[in-house]
Amino acid sequence: MSDRLNDFERCRSCAATLAPGTKQCPSCNTPVVAQKSKPVPAQSPKRWRHLRHALIAAILLVLPHVPQVRNLVPFRLLHWTSPLVLEAITRANQHPETEALFGKPVHAGWLSRGYVWGDETGWSEGKIWIPVDGVKATGMMYVRGGQADGPWVFSELQIVREDGRTLDLLAPIAQPSLLSRKNDVRIYIVPIGSAQGLGLEELPEFYRSHHGISVQLLDSVRLDTKARNAARRQLIFGELVRLMRERYLQLAEDQSAYLIGVTDEDMYIETVNWRFAYTGYDPNNRAGVVSSSRFIPHPLAGNEKLLRSRIRKMVSRTIGFTVFNLPPSNDPSSVIYGDLYGAASADLMSDSFEGLGARAVVDAFRGAHAMQPAPAEIPADASNFDYDKVDGRYPCVRITNWKDAPNKPADVKIAKCAPAIYLNGEVDEIEVDLSLGNLITRTTDLLLLGSTPVAATRCYRSWADTVETFGRNTTLSWDLYPTGSRQPYTYIDVNTCDGNRLHFKRISKGTGYADAVYEHRATATAFLGSRFSWNGSGWDLKLRDGSMYIFPESYYAKKPVDGSLIRFRNANGQTFKLERSERRTLRRLTSPDGRFITFEHDAAHRIFEAEDDQKRKVSYLYDHGGRLAEIRGLHAVRRHYYESTFLMKVEENGRSLVEFDYDRQGRLSELKLADGRKYRFRYEYHPGEEKRIAKAILTAPDGSSAKFDIELGPEVVR
Repeated sequence: MSDRLNDFERCRSCAATLAPGTKQCPSCNTPVVAQKSKPVPAQSPKRWRHLRHALIAAILLVLPHVPQVRNLVPFRLLHWTSPLVLEAITRANQHPETEALFGKPVHAGWLSRGYVWGDETGWSEGKIWIPVDGVKATGMMYVRGGQADGPWVFSELQIVREDGRTLDLLAPIAQPSLLSRKNDVRIYIVPIGSAQGLGLEELPEFYRSHHGISVQLLDSVRLDTKARNAARRQLIFGELVRLMRERYLQLAEDQSAYLIGVTDEDMYIETVNWRFAYTGYDPNNRAGVVSSSRFIPHPLAGNEKLLRSRIRKMVSRTIGFTVFNLPPSNDPSSVIYGDLYGAASADLMSDSFEGLGARAVVDAFRGAHAMQPAPAEIPADASNFDYDKVDGRYPCVRITNWKDAPNKPADVKIAKCAPAIYLNGEVDEIEVDLSLGNLITRTTDLLLLGSTPVAATRCYRSWADTVETFGRNTTLSWDLYPTGSRQPYTYIDVNTCDGNRLHFKRISKGTGYADAVYEHRATATAFLGSRFSWNGSGWDLKLRDGSMYIFPESYYAKKPVDGSLIRFRNANGQTFKLERSERRTLRRLTSPDGRFITFEHDAAHRIFEAEDDQKRKVSYLYDHGGRLAEIRGLHAVRRHYYESTFLMKVEENGRSLVEFDYDRQGRLSELKLADGRKYRFRYEYHPGEEKRIAKAILTAPDGSSAKFDIELGPEVVR
């Protein structure tokens, strides 16, 4: 029964029920005032109800695929001050071809379309359309980027003018700091099983045109039962290498030939405890394998080009590690980036081994602290320290005059070494740190003489495994920087160019940084008794002779140079000026005399040229693994050769100066000079501590041996 009570009215005097249209109450004769009729809500037809249900169901089905929907629909408006918008516009203005197309500067429109989002795994991505205008033209900038546990990386940066002309900001450009690669190798791509639709037929032409590498596609290899683990439902990497070598036996025996297999099935490496493997490398057999299984886009339809791109990058990655023996890169835009975590990271990689550097990678460094220094309270017993008892030196072998061989024998000395910073003197030496089995080289490329000398000295350290001013494991002497503990703030280490550390221990009360005072008590050097403290915007390192080193605030530093030295004042009160870029790379070094050295950096923040005020110039070239490979100095050209990041050989003007070899733990095991003399090194370890050397044994060229007990003081940090 339908409730129609709302169709009736009541008398305002006696409350009697009135029929619709009644003009006078039949009970009390009270006139009835006409009321405006109220619309009755119409009932929703059943079809609309069904449509609502269908819409809800559709939304629930779409939710798991929201990222794909977001890729299709620009659903947000981003302000021109959005960080990614600013980073994109900055790169547009830095590109050398922007001036011709748009004029400079290029500005972003007020609002940009697109999105920036992240998920629960820590992965973030963005896609933005930015209206841009310059003095010559307007257009649209298309931006795509992603971020995992590192910095944001642009995978697409294109500007399209209103007339259709396009500028790709990430397209390959000439690299003045890049040394040409030897391509006297032959690479063969081998499909394994039924691998299809992966774009393998395109690879020979791609590598010829982009890398100048000879690549040939071979016939596929048939799988056998030994190659598959039925329980795991995966192929076995080692067995796949066996299949390729058996099928192409002649190439397997050719030392200049490399076999790179590609399968569309999942794979694992039997010698490591991994659930699966994207790629596998076997340098000893000159072979590698790529699995496409975990790189397939979902849905695949319409994304075939993306799949081919991913597989191409994985093949390049395998070539880099297997064929060219390149070390993993710290640049997420490099195809040999160290952290491969799936398809998302592959999409951020470019097709280059060296990566795009600052062209694609966003510098995530930002300032943090600006607190005024607080009064420090230093207990009386903390100031009562006997500096005369400090030593802190370590046993070493030091080689000088080695560049003059074979005309003059190199000078080899067994000594006690201590950390130094090499800012104002000339040096060209090799050191073997026997406490670590570490190789160190120090070379001054430019020296400005005068009342306040200035030196541009570079240092290499075999155990560093860092990327610094001169690439892998090599840095400039003026780029020393501090590191230390936080919350509580208990110690500071000042890292020198050769990787040594000057250790400063907190002597003031408290746990914060504003009232912290640290003192160096570890080595009998010029730094003994020096103090390190907060100055309000950075850190002061004061020596007892009155010298002062000033470092910037660098709480959120992402690379060593972010915290590097910004000013130096000597004991006479004379100031050395260091001009650094917004990326904190050193542009110009000026002495109190007014003499200077300028430095040019590439997109990876590496120095590729140094020039002094007398127009003397030194050039630096790097290989595709980011290692300093050639130094074109004032009087000679030096070449460095590596295995991974370990320096193996140094040549000067085509003749060998010195060769090195290392043991399984990466410690120096042999040093061979140009005159034929060989020095061998062996290490004994503390029981149960495989990484802590107890004794170092040196065997000289004449067969005599010397043993060194490694005893470092409690304040010494190695």
